[in-house]
Amino acid sequence: MIDTTYYFSKDKDLITDFDRITSAYPKFFILIRIPFLALFTLLFFKKSKKNFTEHLILNVYKVCGELIIAITFTLIAIVIRANQSMDFIFTVVGILTFVFSVWYYFQFFSAFGYSKISLMIRSVLTTIIIFLIVVSLTTFLIGMEEGFYD
Repeated sequence: MIDTTYYFSKDKDLITDFDRITSAYPKFFILIRIPFLALFTLLFFKKSKKNFTEHLILNVYKVCGELIIAITFTLIAIVIRANQSMDFIFTVVGILTFVFSVWYYFQFFSAFGYSKISLMIRSVLTTIIIFLIVVSLTTFLIGMEEGFYD
């Protein structure tokens, strides 16, 4: 999605440090999330009695679903080619990815005896915490690149 911003946007202020870092190391950000996802699903969903490796596989599938959402909307962005709709498309991708993540965990772990409220809270918390970790890691990398002076 960030590559489409570079391609279609005439507003260079849209391209932030976060965009530069994530577009420079896209595979890193996709792969580095999976162990963190597995760790947090292991911690939040202990009742399932799955081991860390099973949580890794679970989250590999989840990340693949997120990539399918992102690729679909990237193709839509290429077809539309309208700068005004790019912000809308990014917002939709973010919301759909969040909803997909919560739904994914809710569906998978519903077979392990969690109450629906507990399961929803755990699914939302896992998704939010991983988002915060990715943003923190990115901020740290930007600080390393720029020297932590600004």
